[in-house]
Amino acid sequence: VTCALPLLKHYLNVLRALNFYKKNSTKTLPDKKSIVLFLHMQPEASVNPLGGYFNDQLFVFDLILAALPNDMNVFVKEHPWQFETIGEDIHERSIDFYKYLIKDKRVNLVDRSITSDLLIKNAGIVMSTCGTVCWESILIGKPSIAFGWSWFTSCKSCFVVDSVEKLKKAIKQCRLITEEEVFKNRDEFISELEKRIIYGIHHPIYLRD
Repeated sequence: VTCALPLLKHYLNVLRALNFYKKNSTKTLPDKKSIVLFLHMQPEASVNPLGGYFNDQLFVFDLILAALPNDMNVFVKEHPWQFETIGEDIHERSIDFYKYLIKDKRVNLVDRSITSDLLIKNAGIVMSTCGTVCWESILIGKPSIAFGWSWFTSCKSCFVVDSVEKLKKAIKQCRLITEEEVFKNRDEFISELEKRIIYGIHHPIYLRD
């Protein structure tokens, strides 16, 4: 009973949070004047340690609102694997977390059924702490903005920021850069990356007789 009651309470809180998200989300797609912020699953190495200070995704969100141009809005997409390992993410999401996101009328929660591919295709700018959605965006000729570090963030079409002023500048650059420039930056990055790749077996299971 000592263990069961807190666990049951947690399960109920998760269901409430999911229901709140569903009730307040939209299936409307973003457009070219929309920033799409893709949330990371937490806890996860991609935000801690790779995200640094930006493992706090509400901090990232606050920076975006502070830098948001007057003619743009924000769509926030929850990570599809969040809540899949109930208990591990006990402190990461709540109704209060989602309420904080929609306190500004310029912000929309995206229905969990909408795929990342579709959002990336329709977004004006893709943002994430340092998720691979930023690279997926670059692959189709669309620049992205990251706040942390990942293997692709040295690509010139991935703008890495750590302040409101840098974010404002990056948003302007993203809105001006052409698809052709993004493809050029992508190909140059891949070419440089290939020079540093070491091909080998990465798991001892493959070395068995």
